[in-house]
Amino acid sequence: MKERNKLILDEILRLYIKTGNPVSSRMIAKSQDISLSPASIRNIMADLEESGYVHQPHTSAGRIPTKEALKIYASHIIHEKNKNKTFQGTNLFPTFSDYDDMIEYISTSLSEQTGQSSFVIFPKEKKQYNTTKLFLGSFSNLLKQPEFESVEKIKKIFTVFEKKEHLLKKFNNLGKGLHVHIGEDNQISGLEDCALVSSSYEGFPAHGFIGIIGPTRMNYSEVIEAVRSTAHTLTKKMGNHYV
Repeated sequence: MKERNKLILDEILRLYIKTGNPVSSRMIAKSQDISLSPASIRNIMADLEESGYVHQPHTSAGRIPTKEALKIYASHIIHEKNKNKTFQGTNLFPTFSDYDDMIEYISTSLSEQTGQSSFVIFPKEKKQYNTTKLFLGSFSNLLKQPEFESVEKIKKIFTVFEKKEHLLKKFNNLGKGLHVHIGEDNQISGLEDCALVSSSYEGFPAHGFIGIIGPTRMNYSEVIEAVRSTAHTLTKKMGNHYV
């Protein structure tokens, strides 16, 4: 991709993630980092649309990033984060009396940090068999997003969250490591308009998962860092069997 095109696409992504609204050439021209005329910006936006990175939701509107552009953007952030071996907030976990309290705290903390809904999958050893629990945090955060204002979308998402066993099976197939699943890539019927940022952590007796569920225009840099750092800390805690 040409450097100028990448610069304009990055600005479209930044403004769209911030506002949730289509981005016009006039908005981009106001950016201090852009020294191109509105006419040049419009030509680049047309090129980006032809390449499948943005689309125009209405004839009178600006452009919004496609899911393909969001995937590339999120993948780049993960690549940069993986090169960085430092983790934010890893010493902020308090001490807990039992695992359930710890997992509930983590779920709530992730939701508060990101302003999104969270999930924690926790493997647990009970007598002579293993079981898995799913904790869901701050479902109401999803409903605050402008993307989910319609009654139909609220009903659809509420139905998904009610089926915990189904969600548990899907989340358990997210794959080890740090991942972003955008739109249909999450393979969860009812969450096609959402993005999932997930990470495995090493637990006892088996690995578990933590993650965030939010709109596809979520702040990926902030969310990925929160999930990544929390998974790192949780792995250390579980490795020590320490609560």
